[in-house]
Amino acid sequence: RSLMRGVYAKRAIKIGQSLSREDVFFAMPLVDDRHLVSGQFKVNLVADRDYVANEPIGLTTRVNQLSRRELIYGIVREAKAMLNYAKIALSHDFQVEISHHYGLERFKEVGCLIIDCFNREYAKKLIIQFPGQFHPVHYHKNKDETFYVFHGSMEAEVEGRRKVLYPGDVLWLPRGVWHSFRTSEGVIFEEISTTSQEASGDSYYIDKEIAKLPREARKTRLLNWGRHQFDNLKN
Repeated sequence: RSLMRGVYAKRAIKIGQSLSREDVFFAMPLVDDRHLVSGQFKVNLVADRDYVANEPIGLTTRVNQLSRRELIYGIVREAKAMLNYAKIALSHDFQVEISHHYGLERFKEVGCLIIDCFNREYAKKLIIQFPGQFHPVHYHKNKDETFYVFHGSMEAEVEGRRKVLYPGDVLWLPRGVWHSFRTSEGVIFEEISTTSQEASGDSYYIDKEIAKLPREARKTRLLNWGRHQFDNLKN
């Protein structure tokens, strides 16, 4: 990260201001995952708050913000394309969960899409991360889980130690272990675990801003992804 360039304000910027290339400059280091990498900057991004000169720019949203329905539909469409490309077939009995820890608008930077295949004494999920996505640091009190990579690659961080995983690689995550994961090219991996107790809240995040959110504020659930569900989504 110390060799990645962040995006910094060249002059004072007001919340809601449409950013041009003249408003910013790129410099090392990238402060942290809440700030823009130089490659993420696009003209007409909207400032998420006021900035003073030389301050690192946080992740922002586009001028023409999409509706919630459009955002979810786009996420599902991209996930289906990744599954098709990887030749991974699904049954008709599954549920989809979109994890968006800082909101749907920032899903492409922070989050993942989870396909719940089954959940009994043991559970199986398929987890899809789009290129450039990061899943924040957390641990589980009750769930013991193992990751198996099917497609793409990912970088997992376990108790501060990083490991790059490729198709066929396996990672065991025992209860109580801090972990996070990210991908630069996109990844599909399997999570096999003991009974998943996410509904009752078994994910504990190091970021207090995430931890204080109710679960429904950072999760969107779909009963599989039939087209009829999108007809009922509100803008």
